[in-house]
Amino acid sequence: MPRILPQRIGHLGAGWLFAPATLLLTVALAAPGTAGITLSRDYPTEGEAVEIIVTRADDTPAVGAPVTVTYRPGSTVSAEDSLGVTGADGRLAWMPENAGLVTLAAEIPAAPGGEAESVTTNLSVKFHGIPTRGILVLLAAGFIFYGGVIQGFRRMTRIPAGLPPDT
Repeated sequence: MPRILPQRIGHLGAGWLFAPATLLLTVALAAPGTAGITLSRDYPTEGEAVEIIVTRADDTPAVGAPVTVTYRPGSTVSAEDSLGVTGADGRLAWMPENAGLVTLAAEIPAAPGGEAESVTTNLSVKFHGIPTRGILVLLAAGFIFYGGVIQGFRRMTRIPAGLPPDT
């Protein structure tokens, strides 16, 4: 009769001893806070309004911070636009004009006894609908690619006239 050995379910080794200490050390060494830019929706859509929320390092609203947007940053067709300044609640309405990669930047003015801060965030703006130009390019590329492959196989498998059938 076969002998059944007990299995160790959930065996963690000695690592569980160090987990609380690692967690406490991570929390103790973490930065006190950083300024940031967030959006009212996680994934903005082209042509639909979204709210930009700019906060200071102490998590208070950044009042009067000028905000700029750069569409397609780092490319030869990038475009920068000024969106305005944040209101008393650190918010600013924005309607993305183009889909794709976007960089939002804000210059937070110095608070009394503090320093001015500069914050940026990168995000992706979704297309409003199906990108028809992209689908047309995909279909054209597929037609050209597969058409070339078919022509290549036809030329490769063509038997020249005058060759005996056994060669």
